[in-house]
Amino acid sequence: MEKAIRKAIEGGYIDHAYCNEFDMYEAQSSYCHSTVLLDPLFWQALGKAEGWNKEEFCDFVNEDGVGMILSSINPEPVWLVKWYFFIYHLSEGKNIDSFFNELLK
Repeated sequence: MEKAIRKAIEGGYIDHAYCNEFDMYEAQSSYCHSTVLLDPLFWQALGKAEGWNKEEFCDFVNEDGVGMILSSINPEPVWLVKWYFFIYHLSEGKNIDSFFNELLK
């Protein structure tokens, strides 16, 4: 999780709830984890830092073989697709760190 937060900060993420730059001290609280993970600006900044291109098709398939098919006419932003997979990952009872360890290899 900390690596993902660091990457998002590199991509310009600012903790808008407090109107200041998000720092790693704040990242230690579980409240901040849930706030950050529900913030679309976090996912956009993470995508920017990782170089996810809006025009890309989703190439992220989880270990169960679940993937998403995106329309080439109106593709979803890649950051949004990654966020969908994150929620799916949690819904299967898996943890946050395992998701980000795989995503940010």
